[in-house]
Amino acid sequence: MVAEFPTLRAGGCGVFCGSRKSCVLNIMKKSTWNKFIRTDGQSPESQQLISLRDSSIAFNSHFIRANKLQECSRVTLFCDSQNYRIGFQFHSDMSDKNSFALCSDGGSKKTGDGRIAQVSALIAQHRWVKANARLKEQTMKKYTPQWSSVDRLWFISIRPSFENKVSSTDQIEAGLKGIYRYWADGQIVYIGRGDIKSRGNVSSREDWPVDEIEFSVIEENEDQEKWESVWLDEFRNQHGVWPLYNRIGGKKIEI
Repeated sequence: MVAEFPTLRAGGCGVFCGSRKSCVLNIMKKSTWNKFIRTDGQSPESQQLISLRDSSIAFNSHFIRANKLQECSRVTLFCDSQNYRIGFQFHSDMSDKNSFALCSDGGSKKTGDGRIAQVSALIAQHRWVKANARLKEQTMKKYTPQWSSVDRLWFISIRPSFENKVSSTDQIEAGLKGIYRYWADGQIVYIGRGDIKSRGNVSSREDWPVDEIEFSVIEENEDQEKWESVWLDEFRNQHGVWPLYNRIGGKKIEI
């Protein structure tokens, strides 16, 4: 005698179930699974990336292999502070006293094609680099390298990260434009863009309790809009809401 089993069908929820009723129950039942999000920066990557770390810059194996840089033992760095760019020239010229050694970035086994350069001096001397290197979220410090055929170097455009800090608008030079954020009681309460000093002195903000103002100087309006949007989205992704005064006091934000 052959035992009979109920016909299993794939319901709209993607779960095989024996009846329409059980499928509905499966849809209604809330899952208790939560995906673990890695923050250690060690997850595998399938694209070319250059990453900032606390005291170093790392070049992943995809970038090194794709551009045949395995034999290079040195890297010379260039900084464009106005445009938040870091440039790289790879070579093996030991006579370049301003270059940095390239070492294997393969963890304890030191295997693989990834490379790393210890550049603590550069990070310490440039606040805009240091501010980005100190960000806790690893994804905020990983960049896709670009090649400049004019300058003959690789470069990355890093995220402006509010590297300038003051306690009041009186300490801000008139005419500076860019992105800025206000802190109060240890929390970010507003993220904005434009003329940093004049925007902070508008009458509608006189009653805002602000302990600290952080800002990055950015001249182009298009770039200001881009980075303001990036930081607002990042804040909402982390906290589920906009900063306090972006919700009730700043410009209207379309959700």
